[in-house]
Amino acid sequence: MKLSATTARAMMALAPIATLGLASRSFRLVPYGEAVSPSLAASGPTISCDGRVPGSTLELTHWTANVTPRPLYADTSTECALRLAQACSRGEYAQLAEATVLNNHFDTDGVLSVWACLEPEAALRHAALLCEGAEAGDFGEWSSDRGIQLDAAIEAIGGGALGAAAGESGDAAKYARRSWRS
Repeated sequence: MKLSATTARAMMALAPIATLGLASRSFRLVPYGEAVSPSLAASGPTISCDGRVPGSTLELTHWTANVTPRPLYADTSTECALRLAQACSRGEYAQLAEATVLNNHFDTDGVLSVWACLEPEAALRHAALLCEGAEAGDFGEWSSDRGIQLDAAIEAIGGGALGAAAGESGDAAKYARRSWRS
């Protein structure tokens, strides 16, 4: 599958981040239904967030038939990613220090779980808010006023209903409108 110019720009805009003693992690959108490519697999470990990306080294998702390790599993993928951040702060999962973080769709739980993997120190400082936002986004729950506001802000960045009405589509374009830096 050939990448669109928008997808390529979105992927190139995502710079590696160094945190929690991690050498660096970077982000890549893998189109829904696709697996980790042989070239990506050969480049190092991968962490898929909030979705199933076959061939990933570690899966952090609450989706059906997931293979998220039991100690990391939670009701939202964001919580799974926060559990990984906690484990990394204890020196666990060192083999994932330079992992590429993957996602296959744009939604609040996906964005927050990716961010928690890219910016684990900041994510741990804001864990409660991130969980509230993920719950609001994935389950339509009124988790808290702040959670609803975070979900609304992320949906607005992605275009939400306004983006769809304007004819915008595609997760790559939605991810291109954000910055991972905290």
